[in-house]
Amino acid sequence: VTKPDFESLLTLKDAAGKKASAFRSRETITLVVTIRNRSDAARTLTLPTSQTHDCFVYAGKGEEVWRWSSSRMFAQVITEMTFAPGESRSFTATWDQTDRKGAPLPPGDYQAVGLVPAGVPGARSDPATFAIRPPDV
Repeated sequence: VTKPDFESLLTLKDAAGKKASAFRSRETITLVVTIRNRSDAARTLTLPTSQTHDCFVYAGKGEEVWRWSSSRMFAQVITEMTFAPGESRSFTATWDQTDRKGAPLPPGDYQAVGLVPAGVPGARSDPATFAIRPPDV
């Protein structure tokens, strides 16, 4: 089986900037999407707009509760990113634990996925599971 030229990883960080998988309710979560060229040659990704990344949060049964790009506008221009062999780039998004209507999400278990919208294998990260904990009493 041939591995794709690109590999993506999603890292979640807490308000202090530390990698975490559990967060206090209402704490800002930073989502870091990193894409890496795993090949021995330079590779170029062609994106359909100026959007370089996206992040999604899913509840229990895979229901999308938040998407970073949903309230944003992107220039309708083809964007190319060329990566040297082994080069990686990271993109960040912050999230205040609200759903797409702005309501706070209840404590529980969630999954997040990071994506570079190039439509190539390896441009979507594996899901990162995390928990929102009730606020400290």
